[in-house]
Amino acid sequence: EPVLEMLLLSVATAVGAIPEALPIALTVILATGVERIAKQRGIMRSLGAAETLGSTTLVMTDKTGTLTQAKMSVTGVFTKAQLGLAQEPEVFDLKNLSAPQKTILSYALLSTDAVIENSTDEPDMWRFIGRPLESNIALAAHGAGVDVLSVTKDRRVSLMPFNSTNKFSVSYDKHTKKLSVLGAPDVLLAMSSVTKDEYIAIESHIQNMSAAGGRLVGVARGVVESDDDVSKIDTSKLGELEFLGIIALYDPLRPEAKEAIHRIETSGASVVMLTGDLKGTAAAIAREIGWKITEANMLTGEEIRQFNDTELSERLPLVRIFARVTPEDKLRIARLYQARGEIVAMTGDGVNDAPALKAANIGIAIGSGSDVAKSAADLVLLDDNFQIIVLSIEEGRRVISNIRKAFVYLMSNSLDEVFLIGGSLVFALPLPLTAIQIIWVNFFTGSLPALSYAFEDNRDVGKTHGSTYSSIFNNQVRLLALGIGTASSVFLFLLYWGMLKIGIDVDVARTVLFFCFSTYILAVAFSFKSLYRPIFSYSLFDNSALNISIAIATVLAISSYAVVPLREILGLHSISYQWLGLIAVWIVVNIALVETAKWILRLTGRTST
Repeated sequence: EPVLEMLLLSVATAVGAIPEALPIALTVILATGVERIAKQRGIMRSLGAAETLGSTTLVMTDKTGTLTQAKMSVTGVFTKAQLGLAQEPEVFDLKNLSAPQKTILSYALLSTDAVIENSTDEPDMWRFIGRPLESNIALAAHGAGVDVLSVTKDRRVSLMPFNSTNKFSVSYDKHTKKLSVLGAPDVLLAMSSVTKDEYIAIESHIQNMSAAGGRLVGVARGVVESDDDVSKIDTSKLGELEFLGIIALYDPLRPEAKEAIHRIETSGASVVMLTGDLKGTAAAIAREIGWKITEANMLTGEEIRQFNDTELSERLPLVRIFARVTPEDKLRIARLYQARGEIVAMTGDGVNDAPALKAANIGIAIGSGSDVAKSAADLVLLDDNFQIIVLSIEEGRRVISNIRKAFVYLMSNSLDEVFLIGGSLVFALPLPLTAIQIIWVNFFTGSLPALSYAFEDNRDVGKTHGSTYSSIFNNQVRLLALGIGTASSVFLFLLYWGMLKIGIDVDVARTVLFFCFSTYILAVAFSFKSLYRPIFSYSLFDNSALNISIAIATVLAISSYAVVPLREILGLHSISYQWLGLIAVWIVVNIALVETAKWILRLTGRTST
């Protein structure tokens, strides 16, 4: 054969063997998935993260705002005297608080960052903005008759904002010349000067109220030796505090949270709760979700820090709730889960959560969180809602499923040119295809349907076990791509060899082979809409993009013969209509080949979407 012609043919064969449409198809599929997630109120910060999201096997979620509504209402203000008695505190009435209870609200108000949005309006019309907990404390203080505007504007000097490591905030009261400390009641109680009996009684009330589902905030105050320069006060050395009491709040479970948790768990991914709240508060919310929680299913931050990595890793399969955890605990837990083979998605909102969000396979920042957390995250929730995480994971699974379909579709016909050209050279047959014919089929016919798989719906992804999506190139994908690709290529070569053996003119045989080659890959595109379900079990034409792409490719295939100048450029020969029957049979044979392969995989259990 002429060297130049063989050079052109070898280049064309290489082009045909390499699925050049795959990078484009991947980009379209990922971009479409990211767009769908955005419509669910989740913003992906990179295309590749959409695929990783679909592989998630474990979700580490916060409680407040994600599983709950972050609409905290104050349900009780309890003084130290009330809590120190071995009896239940009196019924809460915001309109009829005692002076000590109002003092608790006043000191709590000093340590909040809540802002009155419309302070020039009448007090009854005020709107408080800020963190839900702080805003509701300010709202309760206002309702109880505390002079909110005076406290927040004239008396307050913020010394240390709340952080999840210390679990309290500190402010200075210019009026009383004392420190106001607001935070975790057990932490403040341990820092306060109380008797043993008072400590036991207050601790008992804390446990009982948290077990009932309340979120508890302790209030204490400290003495300042000198207020000449308040900014120089060392907040890490507060000394013994005076414990004032506890504010109880209730944050209801989101109505959709229970169903969302059930939805993701039935699809094979696990969910664990990490929270800075007390163990009893977290357990109460977990039981509302429907989890069966025992002491063995819970760990506190203090308990976590007593284990080494090996001991903690052995406990992880049993644990559903991690309470009183710090950002450092979150980072450690995430890495241990990853070491166990889990693909971890984790939520966070604070500045200190950034390292853990980076370490997780998918970091998820809630919309009300810090900018640092959002910058470190892969997914940002515009609404602090667990439902968005569930929908985003399902979209990620759809991305993986569609990538698999595009890959199998493109690779299943990428060996055709190699077998045809290679087989013809080995058996000394006339070359079956020209370089321009190969290029025409690959660029203008076979590539369009691959892009259309980005728009496959895949409604069953939420019902498929999460482990199915741990890898794009699983055994099923490899077997379908290689098995079908090899079998169809061998059959295509045998068809060409057989036509020549029975005396069909080589020009006619080449033309028939060209149309068999260019049309069967369009027909099997419908079989690859699912890589495990039989073709008759789903709607063939619900993907309008696929329908349009196949229609365009079909028109191009027909035009390559019907348009005489184009037919001459492609080197096609006139054939009679009787050959259409052979082309139709070839298409049916290939569809049967794909469906048989899927049937075998179903029998062996190697199935996925």
